[in-house]
Amino acid sequence: MKRALLAVLALGAFIVENSFDFVGSVPYFLRLTGGLGILDMLPLPDPARAHRALALLGPDGRRQYAVLLATFEVLFPLTLALFFRAWLGDRLRWLPWATLALDYSENIGCGVLVATFPNESARVASLAGVLTTAKFVGYAACLAALLSMAAGSTIRAIGKRRQGSPR
Repeated sequence: MKRALLAVLALGAFIVENSFDFVGSVPYFLRLTGGLGILDMLPLPDPARAHRALALLGPDGRRQYAVLLATFEVLFPLTLALFFRAWLGDRLRWLPWATLALDYSENIGCGVLVATFPNESARVASLAGVLTTAKFVGYAACLAALLSMAAGSTIRAIGKRRQGSPR
C-alpha cells in the first residue's frame, strides 16, 4: 500500500508539474524564458546561460521560481527518494538518499543564484550546473536499478512457472 501511494504521489506530481501550464509549472517557466527553462533543468556548468535564464524570467518569474524552490522542490525530491527507497533493495538503499542530497544541494545553489541576481557568482552557477547533471545521473541510476530489479523479478517468476509446469 505504501509503495502504491508513493508511486501515485510521485507520478502524479511529475505529470502535473510538467504537463500543465500554471504559475510555477515547468511549461510556465519554459514560456517565460522562451524555451530555456529554469536553472534546475539546465545541466552542465554554464554561468552565461544561467544568467540569461534568470534575466528572461523577469522579477515575477524569479519570485515564482524562489517559491517553487522553497515548496515543490523540497517536497517532490523527498517523495521521489521515498518512492525509490520503498522499491529498491537494501543494497541500494543509499542511492535515493544520495540523489536527494544532490537535488537539495542543487536547489540551494539555484536559490543563491536567484537571490543574488543580477550579480550572481559564476562559480555558484557552474556548481549548480554540475549538481543538476549529477542529480539527473542519480535519478537515472535509481530508475535503472528499479527497472533492473523489476526485470529480474519477472525473469525469476517466469522461471518458477516453467519449473512448476508439466512437460
